[in-house]
Amino acid sequence: MTTPEIANSETPRPWAKIVSLVALLLVAAAIGAASAMLLIAPKRYLPWLRTPSDKLWASVFTADRSTYIVPADTTLLQYEIKTRRLVPLNEYVGGNFFLPTDLNHSGLAEPAQRYSSRYTAVTSVQMAEEFGRIPKVSPDRTSVRFARDMQTGDLNQSNAILIGAAQNNPWVQLFRSQVNFHLDWVPEENRWRILNDHPEGTEPTEWTWSNDSTRTSYSHIALVHNLSGNGSVLIIAGTNMFGSEAGSNFIFNPEKMNPLLKKALRSDGSLGNFEILLQSNVVGTGTINTRVAAARFHP
Repeated sequence: MTTPEIANSETPRPWAKIVSLVALLLVAAAIGAASAMLLIAPKRYLPWLRTPSDKLWASVFTADRSTYIVPADTTLLQYEIKTRRLVPLNEYVGGNFFLPTDLNHSGLAEPAQRYSSRYTAVTSVQMAEEFGRIPKVSPDRTSVRFARDMQTGDLNQSNAILIGAAQNNPWVQLFRSQVNFHLDWVPEENRWRILNDHPEGTEPTEWTWSNDSTRTSYSHIALVHNLSGNGSVLIIAGTNMFGSEAGSNFIFNPEKMNPLLKKALRSDGSLGNFEILLQSNVVGTGTINTRVAAARFHP
């Protein structure tokens, strides 16, 4: 059975598009090595907090608390696509989201055990590698943790980077009340609704994206408070792998991010929370003309 590509990361495709968690261990090692080098570098090579982008990384990677980089769960994504059912966080945390009744109802002959495996997407690993190159990263405070291994307590006192939307990283569901834009998958219709809670100007109340929207993609970047309000959580999501890549390319490009982040600066120079909704054109296996469809700033 061919699985449609509809989600926020690669759906079942050739091995080049999906990697096992072994790759995450390599990424974690790369983060440690890169950070160790930076710790011994002369200060003149570490111009902290000179730009809004520096302040973004300084708010996510802090010396007083841990930061978890949480890649998307591609196995969960496969299951949801085949069963056309969005798994809520309470089921995901329990680890029993792959129900035989759902598989039987969907007419699948595959055993439920298949969905106990752990896979993530290449885009998630590439983002984790990029985070490891950020000078502010501390090897003692930063780690890569698979979404299925996270606990609610991890998001109470720590910082986090959640890669994916609610469909393949259910932890995003905890921060819904803090954001204005929502990438919501509609299982029955196999499409996405990009909701806009409070439209401004000529903005629509929602943008739509389906598997037939092969020439466009959407990305959502948001900085919010952790569950206790004393740390930061960065969310990077997309309507498909192209949206994820476009969001990643955008956030790591200071020339594009700095003008936007300036609008989120507080009077004391610190960075407030923000959201950016991006739209991109898909050409071949990549995206071009990534632009801001809407944004919100909460200094």
